[in-house]
Amino acid sequence: MKSIFFKLYSGLICILLLAALLGYLALQLVNQIRYENYLVNNVGGTFSLMAAGIVRHDGDKQQQWIEIVERLTGIPLEVGPLKEPERFTLYHLKKDNQALLIASDPGQQTASIALPLPGNSQHFVQAKLEDINQTVTRMTALLILNELGRHPKQQREAILKQLDQNFSYDLTLVTAKETELDQSQLRQLARGDIVINLNDTLSSNPFIKVYARFGNSGLYLTVGPINIFQWYPVSIIFLLVISGALLVLAAGYILIAPFEKKLKRLEQGINLAGTSKANPIELSGNDGISRMADSVNAMMLRIEGLIKQQRQLTHDISHELRTPVARMMFRVEGMSIDCLDTQQPHISGMKKDLGNLNHMIDEILTCARLDDNPQPLDKEEFDLLPLVQSMVYDLTIQHPDITFHNGSNCERLILRADDALLLRAIQNLLNNACRHCQSHILTTIKVTEKYIHIRVEDDGSGIPEEERERIFDPFIRLDKSRNRALGGFGLGLPIVQKVTQHHGGHVYVEQSPSLGGASFIIDLPIALLSREQPVYKTDKKADKT
Repeated sequence: MKSIFFKLYSGLICILLLAALLGYLALQLVNQIRYENYLVNNVGGTFSLMAAGIVRHDGDKQQQWIEIVERLTGIPLEVGPLKEPERFTLYHLKKDNQALLIASDPGQQTASIALPLPGNSQHFVQAKLEDINQTVTRMTALLILNELGRHPKQQREAILKQLDQNFSYDLTLVTAKETELDQSQLRQLARGDIVINLNDTLSSNPFIKVYARFGNSGLYLTVGPINIFQWYPVSIIFLLVISGALLVLAAGYILIAPFEKKLKRLEQGINLAGTSKANPIELSGNDGISRMADSVNAMMLRIEGLIKQQRQLTHDISHELRTPVARMMFRVEGMSIDCLDTQQPHISGMKKDLGNLNHMIDEILTCARLDDNPQPLDKEEFDLLPLVQSMVYDLTIQHPDITFHNGSNCERLILRADDALLLRAIQNLLNNACRHCQSHILTTIKVTEKYIHIRVEDDGSGIPEEERERIFDPFIRLDKSRNRALGGFGLGLPIVQKVTQHHGGHVYVEQSPSLGGASFIIDLPIALLSREQPVYKTDKKADKT
């Protein structure tokens, strides 16, 4: 069995590792897509201004302009042909469909940006961004101020509106009161510094606002709010955890399903042991369950052999007992002729005991014969009703103190069955009712849509519900003292069950609804009806559900 646990635990560990790896790769892929879309929306306008500024200058002035931007932003810039173009993914800005190339590295949380220079698609302004939030926003504010400074004061408001269309966030001019900054931040703005205001980094949607003094106008340029990129948002982590859990559950089911299937087949094989449907349990593989199935098969063979030996022993003993019992009965008959009148009661008792012994041997042999491999039934067509009525009439003579009641929903009931066995079963039920009733027995035979319904009821003490299955086992007597005054050997009801099963039906017991005692019901399949059987109105209520 150790191999099973090794397979399960090693498989579960592999599944967990695989789920973790897939979750990590999925997070990296999702972050790459999110990050690059974020860069397109928030960096495209900034690099457009940067490229326009580079193109406006020539020669040394261009280099000086680049150096100034590098010094103010802290971002190294490179102008020239694109290096390693295969690393980049092409995007287009919404406003003018200008190309923007991005090569992101979510693992390092960095990105390389390249934008072609206007009028020269072979040259690009390139930069590697690490602190995307504060670095880019600072650079954006400086480039906007530089762009506004190139135009006359009366045009700057219109230019700002044009620039606002290139960005996914707002560009506005506000007064000091509208900035909602404290005095220390306003003093920084007065000195010409750029103030970056970070708003609630613990919230679900944190953002940045950038403020810069707009010349001597008394106004301040406001850039934002700009949403901060979150590498591990709660929604995505939650989705990955749920997806990982579902993956683990699905993979775990696939891993455990073969073992569960084997256990189910093993259970079915064990439940069928000792029945006519029992077959060796065949399981593939060499794991613990397969080895257990082999052990169960060996055990079933041993049990089957023991049962056969026990049946054969019972059969042989019963046969061997018949001869001496017959001799004893013959000798007792001879003794009864010459014995004195005072000895006749003893002789009568001996005859009765020998008769009971002979009857018990007959029932044991009947049980043994029915327990053997099923033989074809000796089926004949016969009318059941007059035969049952004849049995009841004989019992009426034997038991004058008992009132018998009969009922049926048909005038004839022609069956094709083994009449000797079936009548033996009904006789056993009637004899059982005679032993346990007080004064009334009801016999009902009905044809329903599903069954031929034979019911024998009495007004005795009934059978406890917990004993209603055990009552059909051989040699079972519910009276704990095993008082033989009532007669019987505990084989009548087992014979009833075996005969019923041989005919494809079933027998069960419940409380009598009309007499209050025990009610034994034999349900035989409707297929036993002869073709010559007349069709009568059926009683659906008699069907057992």
